[in-house]
Amino acid sequence: MESISKIKLKNQAGAITMLKGYVKVASDSEAYYKCGATDNFDVGQSGMIDLNDHIGDAEKKQSRKDGYIFPGDLVTAYAAISAHSDVYGSTWLTYDPMPIAPPYLFFPELCGTLM
Repeated sequence: MESISKIKLKNQAGAITMLKGYVKVASDSEAYYKCGATDNFDVGQSGMIDLNDHIGDAEKKQSRKDGYIFPGDLVTAYAAISAHSDVYGSTWLTYDPMPIAPPYLFFPELCGTLM
């Protein structure tokens, strides 16, 4: 499974979009939590979430429910599109603070490219 620390989406949806990250503990887990979001961005522009800005500290009792992510968690993207139905990424990737990742992954369901 690919590992990432950032989610970047180039908006090709034809409408203003907001990018959100979602995290869950395991592939068979039904519970998932929001972890980071961008402001709205226009068609042709990109939005990025640096997941390292949301890394949790278990000793401080920070949790996924409060928007934190932990190494090994699974993460996907969510595109909140102003003029269309919102779309979840169908692929969950492993969060790693220092990943060795491909330069980008294409998520056609998000009408854009995750980098």
